[in-house]
Amino acid sequence: SKKISSINARGRCAQYPKHIFHESGSFLFCSTCNVLVDYSRKASYDKHLQTTSHKRKVEALQSEKGRERKVQKTVSELFEVKTDKQLQRWMELFKLTEAFCAANVPLKTVENVNLKEYLECNLKNVGIIPSSSHLQQFYLPRVFGNHVTEMKEKLKSCNGISTVTDKTTDAEDRYVFNILGVLSELECEHELKLNVLLLDCVVLDSVNFKTVSQAIQETLDKSEVPFDRITAAVSDNATYMKKAWERSMKPLFLNAVHVTCVAHLLNLVDDVWCKKFVKVNDLVVVVKRAFTACPALKAHFCMHLEEKGRSPCIPPIPVITCWNTWFNAALFHLAHVEDYISFFEEEKDHSSSLCVADVIELCQSPEVLEELNILQKYAPAIMHTLTKYEESVICSHIVSNDMCDLIMWAKNSADECEHAMGREALLNSAEKIETYIQRNSNARFCQPAAAFFNACQVFDPNQVKYLIIPEKEVFEAIPLFEDNSVAQCEYRAYLETVYKMQCENVYQFWRTLETRFPTLAVIAIRCLMVPVNSVDAERSFSAYKNVLQDDWRSIKASNLSMYNVLCQNKL
Repeated sequence: SKKISSINARGRCAQYPKHIFHESGSFLFCSTCNVLVDYSRKASYDKHLQTTSHKRKVEALQSEKGRERKVQKTVSELFEVKTDKQLQRWMELFKLTEAFCAANVPLKTVENVNLKEYLECNLKNVGIIPSSSHLQQFYLPRVFGNHVTEMKEKLKSCNGISTVTDKTTDAEDRYVFNILGVLSELECEHELKLNVLLLDCVVLDSVNFKTVSQAIQETLDKSEVPFDRITAAVSDNATYMKKAWERSMKPLFLNAVHVTCVAHLLNLVDDVWCKKFVKVNDLVVVVKRAFTACPALKAHFCMHLEEKGRSPCIPPIPVITCWNTWFNAALFHLAHVEDYISFFEEEKDHSSSLCVADVIELCQSPEVLEELNILQKYAPAIMHTLTKYEESVICSHIVSNDMCDLIMWAKNSADECEHAMGREALLNSAEKIETYIQRNSNARFCQPAAAFFNACQVFDPNQVKYLIIPEKEVFEAIPLFEDNSVAQCEYRAYLETVYKMQCENVYQFWRTLETRFPTLAVIAIRCLMVPVNSVDAERSFSAYKNVLQDDWRSIKASNLSMYNVLCQNKL
């Protein structure tokens, strides 16, 4: 396109409706993106208006304006506003309370003199900021009520929901039971990231199958989620959760399957290696003890590495609740065996700790070095799989394949491994995974949804072309096919045409087939959205610990639940 010399930024801006472009200092800016646009070429700004980032920002802006109007209506109804001035004041205080909760900032922070003065000067039509107790009693319940209403609207628009539950004990020794919902709409389509909401944070007096069943059912009732929309109930392998599923949830959730966390299984495989490689575990323990007993050693060790011309780094500290950390520590120690020997040789003259001598002895042991080299060869494959299944993304169509591949890798590696301990660890790992994915298994750690995940492979066109899974097996494994003749007919038609289809993104693939196979597409998307792990519940507990701060222990359980939900959910 040619430049038009006779037109300026202001003239170009006038050619478009208001709020599309604006002129500043003889330059043309996109009002939505706030970026400079070349006004001399029509193709330049027309192209900008068609970019994905611009369209996304326009949608976000419209959504925010729509939410602003909803909040304004909500505030006028909740507070029985009589004048515009009252509406403006209560709107600002409503949004202030909402922002503090979302950012995990205690409402008592408004008592800070400097902050209070700043807010009173910069928030329009607010006047004097009320006390934190007033905000907590008067505004917090209304903010939470509005949040619940928005959450219900979001849940109502979904075809399917999976529940994810887990239990922990907080700093006050209370049993905290988090109930999350995974929606059948992705948070990020490009990354296949699941959309997760914290539905409720329940404090239980005791933990058994009756209390957790009641908490789940009451939460779903409050959230107005019909039981037939539940696609899966995801939990850990705890006995009370299995009993809760069999005794109370299974008869209610007729379209659902029970899923146990795959990441927990892979963490148990890690434990197999930890228990087999005793000498390496001894080294991991004594190094941890040496550096935690004397924090100054960390700085000394970094200086020692710098003197040797190496990059300064601190040995990783393995934590039981953080998966893969034992493997990470062992592999780090292998890379720094010589550094440990030279460092602790210097330190032993200045330290009376027995750990120093133990580290030197273990680092010089041929058995330890041999075990570390075996770990270096085989551990990365297990670590990679565990890391993959710690993510909250679509995996239900590949989990069965990945577990079978891991079993095959472990058995093949065991055949070629000459070290007895390594071979035993590989075979034990394969056996544990095989037991886990075996259908109708009665083992303590098993996957009750093994048949379901095997059947979910048919929803991946890249896999189904090469699969031989009987039709009856698919219909029996996926409850949504039961007594659904339309879905079964569409499935048969899909199998006849799938060989011509290409797929890069399995979620978008089924979105494009919604008009062609409307019933089957809904079932496919609901099944693909089933989470294979409960890591979102684990992450919600980490966020909960941040909410329950040391100087906030006297907070009521009901208020704590409200803060927790408002902090973790981003609607």
